[in-house]
Amino acid sequence: MSAIPTESSPHGGPEAENKSAAALELLVADLTQRGARVMFDESRDTLDYKDVAGAVEEYTGYDFLDDVIPQKIPAAVAVARMLKKNPVQQEELPTKKQQQVENEEQ
Repeated sequence: MSAIPTESSPHGGPEAENKSAAALELLVADLTQRGARVMFDESRDTLDYKDVAGAVEEYTGYDFLDDVIPQKIPAAVAVARMLKKNPVQQEELPTKKQQQVENEEQ
């Protein structure tokens, strides 16, 4: 069997799968340890999403996870950022009254 994957064999074989699984285990273990440090720094005993997100933010090696594990922010901040990136005209935004009417029509 060839070590180079072909169209008939898209997988790298069991060795590649085992190595990928081992690498993923190491990644999760390291990420958990870094999150635990954040948790201990805040004198808590339960690992939370914000601990892992804090670890991702602190360690530059996990920059590739920024989109997958984002920091939690208030909705108002998220909307402000969204509007800053994609400005819309005020008249394009629905008012609460318009939203109520649309919900009643459905």
